[in-house]
Amino acid sequence: ITLRHASLRQRLDCRFAAVDDVFDDCMDEALRVLSPAGLEACLAHASWLGKLGRGVDPLLSSLEIWPTVAHHAGEAALAPLQVATQALQKSPNGPAIVALHQSLGAVARRLRAPELLGGYFTLVVDLMQRTSISIHGRHATEPSPGLPTFLQQAPLLVSQVPLEGLRQWVMEGVRLHGSHPQRQIDFFKLATPDSRALLQRQRHGTLLVDVQRRLELTLRGLWDEPTPLVPYPVRPVDEVDVATVTMPYRQSDGLRLPEVLDDRPGATAVQRYRAMLAHLAGHRRWSRPLVADNLSPLQRLAVECFEDARIDHL
Repeated sequence: ITLRHASLRQRLDCRFAAVDDVFDDCMDEALRVLSPAGLEACLAHASWLGKLGRGVDPLLSSLEIWPTVAHHAGEAALAPLQVATQALQKSPNGPAIVALHQSLGAVARRLRAPELLGGYFTLVVDLMQRTSISIHGRHATEPSPGLPTFLQQAPLLVSQVPLEGLRQWVMEGVRLHGSHPQRQIDFFKLATPDSRALLQRQRHGTLLVDVQRRLELTLRGLWDEPTPLVPYPVRPVDEVDVATVTMPYRQSDGLRLPEVLDDRPGATAVQRYRAMLAHLAGHRRWSRPLVADNLSPLQRLAVECFEDARIDHL
């Protein structure tokens, strides 16, 4: 450990010798991509992992993977990760903590927003709770057969379908094979025809992450806007109506766009994305903040409607 990182190593508060071999490289990467607060949170999370009684592997996985995850999905994703890790630790599925952390780098490259990654962690915990085996009562006594396989396949799965499609595929697998351990494993391994067919059914539209670079170049070339694009999850309005709410908006961390869009008659998904970007960039260039202290909700809605129409016209 170099003198530069000695204080950081002390803050980690663990005595695993294996950590010393990789600590300098991990901290170089962490210092490059994390904010000071993010670095403190990263060290606190790794220190907590080292005290779970599961050896050095969870701690090493966190140190090596988290800077990449934070770079792609944001530092805010650490809080839901810790919640998911706690849920695994309190169940018979504690050994899956390593697999959860090891797969996160590839998963975060596809789910490039804290909301998306938080939804993924929620799905992992939901799968664990629905498939863990209880022999003597209500409390789980055996680990989920399918969870390790799902975590192993997660990078491939998130590259194939949007988050909501992945959730529906997982729930269908639990419904069909929740009580049969080996069939459950085969389903999440994509080793059965029904698993592949059900996943294919969830594939639709164009994922933002697949066209993000092209859209960023469009935004920079036409509007001189270097603003990052951040996906948000798209969910059906209800279980019957398959229509989805796709309203782009601006936040401090970038322009928020739906994670997936379908083609429409006369407009491809990429054209729809570009129209959304033009609308948001037009607001930034030509709109002024609305002071609505004395306006009723209906009056504010009318003003916003006319302003949207004006921006589209321009």
